[in-house]
This record gives sequence, C-alpha cells and structure tokens, in this order.
Amino acid sequence: MLSLNTIFNKRIKWWVVSCLVISLFIGGGLGLYLYEPLSPTEIVTQSMNNTLNANSYSYNAITKSIIDNEENLLTQVKGEKNGDDVHLLGKVFLVNGELEVFRVGDNFYRKDSFSENWLVLENQDIKETEKLMQEINPLGILDFEGDIEVNYLGKENINKSKAKMYKIKANWKNIYLRTSWQDLEYTIWIDSKHKEIIKARISAVNKEHDNNKLILDVVFKNINKEITIKAPID
Repeated sequence: MLSLNTIFNKRIKWWVVSCLVISLFIGGGLGLYLYEPLSPTEIVTQSMNNTLNANSYSYNAITKSIIDNEENLLTQVKGEKNGDDVHLLGKVFLVNGELEVFRVGDNFYRKDSFSENWLVLENQDIKETEKLMQEINPLGILDFEGDIEVNYLGKENINKSKAKMYKIKANWKNIYLRTSWQDLEYTIWIDSKHKEIIKARISAVNKEHDNNKLILDVVFKNINKEITIKAPID
C-alpha cells in the first residue's frame, strides 16, 4: 500500500509536468502567433516604405528602351537624399545632355548644360520643388497605387547582402506613365535582414507599339547612413 507521502509526491510531479506541458503549449502557440511570417505582399510593402521613406540613401539608376531587341540608353542618374535635401547628377542620352540639380533647404539649383551656370530658385515651397524633382527623378517610376500582385522568386546575393527576389504587377500612380505604358512589372531584391530594397528592375510595354519596352534598373546604397549635401554655390 502506497504511503501518503508517496501519493503526494507523485501528484506533485504530475502537477509540475502538467504545468510544463501547458506552458510549452501556450508559449509555443503564442510564439507562433507573434512570429507568424509576413506575406510576400506585406514584405514588399514594408520594404518599399522603409526604403523610399528612409531619411537618407543614394542610388544609381539607368533607364533604357528596347525596340525590336535593340537596346538604347535613355538616362543614367546618380542620386542622393538626406532629409529633404536632394542631389541628382546624370545624363539624358536622347538630347545628349547632362543633368545636375540640387534641392537644399528652400532653394532649388539647376545647372545649365550649355553655359554651366547655375539657375537658382530661392525660398521655394517644398511641395512645388517636389513636383519639379518628380519630373526628373527616376524614382518616381517606383510609385504605384491600387492592389498589387506579388510572387516570391527565390534568393540571390547582391553586393554581399542576402536578398529575396519578388515579382510585382501593379499600376503606376504617374498619369503620364499610365497613359503611355502598360504591362507594368517590378522585380525587386529585398535585404533579408533590414527589409530594405537594394535593387529594383521595372519594365513596361508601350501601349501603341508593343515592340517598344521600357526598362529601369535601380541600385540602392547607404540607406539611413550619413550623407552630406551642400549647395553648389553660396
């Protein structure tokens, strides 16, 4: 016959085991709930916001057209951003011209490609200069609206960073682009650790000439790192 102490000890052991099992079950379930992986759409949306709304970044962007399988460069731009300050430097191959603009504080600077003098617009409303920047900033092509369709493509190393690739179908917010181009597709590479876009390729087909394709390649660097942008003249 079992003694009272033996019965008591056994009950204590079973009670402890039961508590552990319940704790593991609840804790494990809670952990799965808290760390449920994001969907591809959520990852892309979050990474797009993290990148384009970052306080600072730099990028290289190349825009080209492919007509009947013949590739033509349209623009090549290097850009950098720090807060509201922006610097763009590049070439427009269609007119064989160079482009350089600054927005520093309330002032907007644009270099004349012929005289190399600076056109200065002082004390400008930032919303107005933002419109000017959108006209020449290739990152405007990254701005889309409405529902998006996202597909995960796999993993790839980009500039020594582990990245996940996604293909996106979406609609441009820019009215001009929507009027002239269709079949918009994004391929983006997202830094797996920081949830930031480190590379993007955007393609579209001309609505009137389906043999004419538009391609934009962008590589992002220095996201949220220190970048100094100074006005070109005092």
